[in-house]
Amino acid sequence: SISLSTRLGLLRDKLRRADSFAVMLPEDPYDQAEADIIEGFVNKGGKLLLIGDPTRPSKLNSLAERFGITFRPDYLYSKAQYDINFQNIFIGDFRPDEITRGLRQIVLYIAGSINSSGPGLAFADASTRSSVAQTADPFYPLGRGNDDHVLAVHDLTFMIPPQNSIRDNNLLISNIADHLTLSDRTF
Repeated sequence: SISLSTRLGLLRDKLRRADSFAVMLPEDPYDQAEADIIEGFVNKGGKLLLIGDPTRPSKLNSLAERFGITFRPDYLYSKAQYDINFQNIFIGDFRPDEITRGLRQIVLYIAGSINSSGPGLAFADASTRSSVAQTADPFYPLGRGNDDHVLAVHDLTFMIPPQNSIRDNNLLISNIADHLTLSDRTF
């Protein structure tokens, strides 16, 4: 454990020359000073990837809400179309975007839904339900924040072998990697 002032200095220094920053399942909430530094990074063209997982506790919303994103405390399921288990949902409805380029169908394993001020990118079909929400129009586990440089994904497991090689999951991972590494940020 390090002091807040040391943490802020490290964060500021590391983001100064970075193109992207990924946040996965933080155990501690982001305080306002940390979120200010990350927001400044995004405002200068840095890309932010936020990854949540409904089966693993995190304080991701302490940062995500700054960018108009809320990771809901649910998991999505379908009793009509699924891969092995009702929590392994097929997604085949995509909004045109560099992240969804070339995707026909992905499979998310224990995905949750997000609410965002930006556009949803991958939408569950009408047979998909939420463990806590009665209605959403429709549910989406992948979307952008109020800035196109912020991407939110509410499933971690689709990136882990062997799930990464199911359907177009590998293409989605590649598109996310391209998004994070192909930068127009100037220094």
